[in-house]
Amino acid sequence: MENDKKIRLTISYTSDNKREKYLQAVSELSKSMKIPVTYKQRTDTGNQKGEASAYKSYEDLVTNWGYFYGGLLDQVYETLCRVLDLPRITTFSKARDSAPLIYKGKILYSPETGVPITKKQWKALTDSIETFLNKNLEDAAERLVLDATALGKILDRMLKFNTWEAISGSRLHELNYKDFGIDKYADKTAIVKYFDLPEYEKIRLGVARDYCAENITAIKDDTRTAIKKTFLNGIKERQSKGEVAQVLFDKFGSLNKDWQRVVETETSDIFNNSMLLADRESAPEGEPLYFQRMEILDDVTCPHCERIDGLVARWSDVPLDDENITDPYAKIAIWQGKSRIGKTAKDKWVASGSQHPYCRGTWTKWEAPAKTGSRVNAAIAKMKNRNEQWGKACRQAKQEFVSMGVQDANDATPGYLDRINEIFNAGGSE
Repeated sequence: MENDKKIRLTISYTSDNKREKYLQAVSELSKSMKIPVTYKQRTDTGNQKGEASAYKSYEDLVTNWGYFYGGLLDQVYETLCRVLDLPRITTFSKARDSAPLIYKGKILYSPETGVPITKKQWKALTDSIETFLNKNLEDAAERLVLDATALGKILDRMLKFNTWEAISGSRLHELNYKDFGIDKYADKTAIVKYFDLPEYEKIRLGVARDYCAENITAIKDDTRTAIKKTFLNGIKERQSKGEVAQVLFDKFGSLNKDWQRVVETETSDIFNNSMLLADRESAPEGEPLYFQRMEILDDVTCPHCERIDGLVARWSDVPLDDENITDPYAKIAIWQGKSRIGKTAKDKWVASGSQHPYCRGTWTKWEAPAKTGSRVNAAIAKMKNRNEQWGKACRQAKQEFVSMGVQDANDATPGYLDRINEIFNAGGSE
């Protein structure tokens, strides 16, 4: 340790507060040693909320778009570190360099006086970053919308001739509709041609693209602002270049989370509406159309999604003031664009797309009892039963590990997944 300084830390904790005490201890060490530290929650499932999707191809699409922006941020970060001679931060931090910040060989500010760089120098740096982001995000909104729409249309068509089990596990690159992969259809001209989109759905695509573009522009602006504030605050606080690099690294991590939230929420809304409208177009005129909610139930499924799993809803061609309806088979209605925007966690309002950020649930066409022999309904019933058993197994295993003092058991906890599988294979409980 620096200057042979020894630090002794005594932690008094109970099984209920050990996580809080641990984080407090790390924080105190950080302050004492003047080393910035970032706490990062592990998410082994690949998304922040941890909910799985009913379709692996959908998960692949979300992952691909998540990597897209993350890659851009990595390039911006690498450029900043190179131009400003900053140490690259890749783990919990090593930022202990006390040397002054350098900009193209010149001291960006003096530790004694805190003199900032010139406006001309600063403008050159921020302009280059903005140009890079503008170039790479120029058509991102349209491509994301077309990808999600095409996937929804392809899966809907394939489900008409295949069981859910045969389609759900297919990866994005494995999907093959009429001898072509998704790239063939995720094109502005091709999607209209091959899926014969009605005029109102063409308009919907345009609205979805514009809305998505606004969110992407907001994130792009936040990126530029975060970079600027990081350096200006570094000048104000006379931070070392290592400390500036750490703060910048943390900011980019936060921005990446914002992007992931936009990708998952927008993709879910577009994907779900694409499938719903495809079934609406093929439904006989005048006949009621029903959909059933499908959720993957496990120990991270939110209470709202857990409550609506298996829910049957009737489709409405027009928005209603009240979702509650009188119908032999459904208690609520859904319609194009129905969302939970403005609703609280306590509201029981059910959206036609995502129920919350990072939501992975979806809708599947449901047949009235006269057609209960359909393969799709049989697949839904089978999956729902499997989900219920798996959810029970997850909850029982978690309770067991909590009783042993493990409060936050996850996929990486030794023996946790094995125990879930044991309970599941035994029939859901022991």
